[in-house]
Amino acid sequence: THFNIGGIIKPLPGDEDENFKIESTQGNTYILKIADPKVSFEHLNFLNTVSTHLNAQNISVKTPLVIPAQNGDLITEIELEGIKRQVRLISWIDGRIWATINPKTKSLREQLGQKAGEITKQLLNFEHPAALRTFDWDLATSDWTFNHVHLFDSEEKEIVLSFQKQFAQIKKKYDALPKSVIHGDVNDYNILVSENLKHPTIAGIFDFGDAVYTQTINDVAILIAYASMDVPDPLEAAVAILKGYQLEYTFSEAELHCLYILVAMRLVTTVTKAAIRQKNESENKYHSISEQPAWDLLKKWHTIHPEFAECF
Repeated sequence: THFNIGGIIKPLPGDEDENFKIESTQGNTYILKIADPKVSFEHLNFLNTVSTHLNAQNISVKTPLVIPAQNGDLITEIELEGIKRQVRLISWIDGRIWATINPKTKSLREQLGQKAGEITKQLLNFEHPAALRTFDWDLATSDWTFNHVHLFDSEEKEIVLSFQKQFAQIKKKYDALPKSVIHGDVNDYNILVSENLKHPTIAGIFDFGDAVYTQTINDVAILIAYASMDVPDPLEAAVAILKGYQLEYTFSEAELHCLYILVAMRLVTTVTKAAIRQKNESENKYHSISEQPAWDLLKKWHTIHPEFAECF
């Protein structure tokens, strides 16, 4: 009734929100997002403002657009099982999820880096009070994982501790790096590739739910962490991402110096979150979807000397 749309509704996976794909009788497709009750109106307003800002820029990558309700509101309050929930309708972007793509070519990775770099560049001067927040997925605060190393066995613990110690060593220099609002979660399930099998292109980047004001370099570190999974040579994959990214964003020497450790700390955060959720017996399969690929990459990343990585 709020959007005057009828059609077929299918549930979609999600980390916190309840997501539904709507194929309308008019031939359009949307995503209906019912926010977790803990999410504030201010945060959703921030996400909507990011969406509006990016869609107003002349960028070559599609990002979701928020569709207003019949009364013009971009956030609609409903009641589900006696609990007030906030709902948004989002435009659908056609494409295949990056995680399902095979092969992932060097040129596709370079293009992915360039598209993600466009988003980074367009957000450099973007400001919003709700972007100033603290949460576990922000790499700047990833030292919270120190308190959970007991969840891992000896080999895993050694790898995690090694990266945590290296992060502690660079923290002072890292804290002084340039900051901006970033996407914060360009992972392999938030990237869309075109349906063209012969000449695939990056079709879209979505889910800005983890957007935050933090070190700008974090965005490419997060992208590299996911785009280098399930490949024989993760460093080669990382170089392709960086090559594309640098077409849009110029990295300082200080930023590149921190990059190797930041990629590792994103993986450490991923496996730590998965271990905590496993302990708490989470039934949401999406909560551990990246756990095994993250461990596989973390073990490979551990064998690469930081100085060797910096040469690239």
